[in-house]
Amino acid sequence: MAKIGVLAAPVTPFKAGDLSVDEKALTRLAADLLSSDSVDGVVPNAHAGEGATLSLEERVRCLEIFKSQNKKGKKIISCVDSQDLRVMIKQAQDAEKAGCDAVMVCPPPIYAWSPEESPEFAIDYHRRLSKEISIPLILFVYPEGNPYSYPPSTIAAILREVPNFMAVKLTYKSLVAYQNAYKTIKAINPDIAVLPTSPAMLFPLACLKMADGILAGGGNFVAPQLHKILTLCEAGKYDEARTIHESLLPLAAALLAKPYVYLHARYKYVTYLTGAIPNDLVRRPQLELSEADKEKLKAVAKQVGLI
Repeated sequence: MAKIGVLAAPVTPFKAGDLSVDEKALTRLAADLLSSDSVDGVVPNAHAGEGATLSLEERVRCLEIFKSQNKKGKKIISCVDSQDLRVMIKQAQDAEKAGCDAVMVCPPPIYAWSPEESPEFAIDYHRRLSKEISIPLILFVYPEGNPYSYPPSTIAAILREVPNFMAVKLTYKSLVAYQNAYKTIKAINPDIAVLPTSPAMLFPLACLKMADGILAGGGNFVAPQLHKILTLCEAGKYDEARTIHESLLPLAAALLAKPYVYLHARYKYVTYLTGAIPNDLVRRPQLELSEADKEKLKAVAKQVGLI
């Protein structure tokens, strides 16, 4: 399996007024992403798509829309996310019925839980989920500092006990932490793909041959650049890849700026700036961006050539 390519985590456009899913706008976004030669697949219902705010019915409808626009047979992977395992299983079963190729599993936000001290909770959660579906899983690893981040020891314990993982999404911010986890994963099963999420980390990891692709909300608007970095590094054209990497750094810095909690609202705003969706409305608990944040993003989007 290993090589996966660029997986975009689409935003979910909402209508003004009642904030219902804007199916017309989502259909257009799905068509744009899935027709792009730079996108190898999509992951709807993820954090970038405000999946936690979507009802079960809305989640299924989003998958149906992406499936309807998948003219080139690309990967469609649904993110599943709930503290209640019963809800998680229903989300995963719905994804399988909708024809998804896999599900990406978020950590359960259990009160007072430390994944490092008590990995058995994560092992049991993923094992029980895997028994209820026949499609493979992607392990979603949150960044360091998040209370539900899996350290390499917990990642290893999950992968050893639950056999049907196709990939791990590593959102670690530290290159050292990423490399340690990468080596741990590949030692267990070299066929499991390891995917970073930050466009700023893709180039150094691709140079080190430690990125089997990338799974990112940035795929909504910089998929061509991410695809080029991967293909150029694979061909040994590191100087060309570095030029693209350096051109993306101002945008990456603006997206990842503190407060980090606004990351997904920033993804949505930049997607809106490109004209891919009609507005940047978010559902609570997300909040609208400040005008200062918007001006900064607009400036770097112009600098990068997105608008």
